[in-house]
Amino acid sequence: MISSRISLTVIPGKRSLSALITLILASTQAVAQSQESECLELEGTPPGLYVTVDQSQVYLTKDGKVVEISPGEAAYANETQLACLKVPPRMLAWPCGSAEALIRRMAPVFSLDELSPVGVVQEVKRRYFEENTALGPPIEWLNGENHGKLHASEFDGLDTSAYWYLPGGPDPFASPKRPRSQLVSLFWSTRQAVLDTNTLDQLRADSEQAGIPVVFLYHRDYEVPISFFGVGVSLKQLQDAFLNKGIQAAPVPVWYAGDHHLKVSISEFERLFDIPAAAEISPARFQALTEELKAYGFTHMPVLVSMMAESKGMILDQPERVRAAAELGINDIPTVIFYYTSSSHLEKCGLPLPQNSMVGGAAAGPAASVLPPPERKASDS
Repeated sequence: MISSRISLTVIPGKRSLSALITLILASTQAVAQSQESECLELEGTPPGLYVTVDQSQVYLTKDGKVVEISPGEAAYANETQLACLKVPPRMLAWPCGSAEALIRRMAPVFSLDELSPVGVVQEVKRRYFEENTALGPPIEWLNGENHGKLHASEFDGLDTSAYWYLPGGPDPFASPKRPRSQLVSLFWSTRQAVLDTNTLDQLRADSEQAGIPVVFLYHRDYEVPISFFGVGVSLKQLQDAFLNKGIQAAPVPVWYAGDHHLKVSISEFERLFDIPAAAEISPARFQALTEELKAYGFTHMPVLVSMMAESKGMILDQPERVRAAAELGINDIPTVIFYYTSSSHLEKCGLPLPQNSMVGGAAAGPAASVLPPPERKASDS
C-alpha cells in the first residue's frame, strides 16, 4: 500500500488550458525537475502504482514532483519515489491499443534503414513475433506516409490466404481516399503476417521499378483477421465471439472507400434489427437512397454495425438503406463492424458510452467482460 499522496491528472487530446495552468501554479519548480529526471528500469514488478495511457497525457504528482507520460509510456510510484519507466511492464501492454501507443510501448523500435536490403519483410516479421519490437516512429499512413519502398519479391512467403477486409470493388484505387501503399498486417494473436493481396498487382505494375511503398500495421492483441472466423460467418457469431471471448475482427483499412468485413444478408438484418418497411420511409428519403444505391452501390459507404459490450446489443446505422437495398433486389450487403466497450470508448472519446441509446433490435443488459489476451510468456519470444 502506498501511504503518501499521489495526484493524477488526465489531459484530453487537446490539452485543457485551465488544467495545465493549475498544475504549473501548483508546482512550477517540480515540472522542471521531472523533465531532468531519468526513467527507471525496474527488475520484475515490485509493489507500487503503475500507470500507462493509450491517448492523451497523464500527469502524476507526488511530494512536489511531476511526471508526464504520453501514449505508450508508463510511470511507477511507491512510498518513496515517482518516475517514468524505460520499459513498460507487460501487464500494462494490453490497454495501450492505439497505433501510436503500440509502437511507443515496444522497446526498442527500429527503422527499415537499419535492416539489410534483402529479406526486409521477413526480418520485420521475425522481430515482432520473436523480439516484440516494431517499426517506428509512428506514421500517418492514411495521409500517404509509408515505412519505405521495397521490391515486390520482398512480399513472397507472407500469408495470402488470410484477409482482414474485403474491398469495395475490383479496382482498389478507384477511390482517391485510399493511399497507394502495400499493407502488411501483423497479428500477434494468430502469429500471422497477412499480405493485402487486393492491391499488390496494381502497385507492382505501377511502382516495381522504383519500389513499392509499404506500410506495416500492428494490430491489437485481441484483434484477428476476419478470415479467422471462416467463410460465411454471421453477425451473430461475431457478436458471440466479442461478448464471450473478447475477440474482435481487425478494423478495415478504409471503410469510407467501401472496405468492409463481410456481406450480410437481408434476412439476417431483418432477424436482428427492426428494418422499416418501404412505406414507413418518407418518399423523398427513399428516392434519395435508391438513387444513391443505383449509382454507387455500397462502394462509398457500407452499412455500419456497432457492437456494444455493456448492453450486449447491436446498433445498425441507417436501417433505411437496408430496406432500399432489399427493394432493389440487393440481397448481400457489405457491412463494417465497430466494437465498443466502456474502456475503449473512454480512451477514444473521453466520454461514457451511451448505454441507453438502443436502435434496431439492441437490448439493454448487464455488462459483458472483455477478456484480455493471454500474457506473453518468455517462451513466446
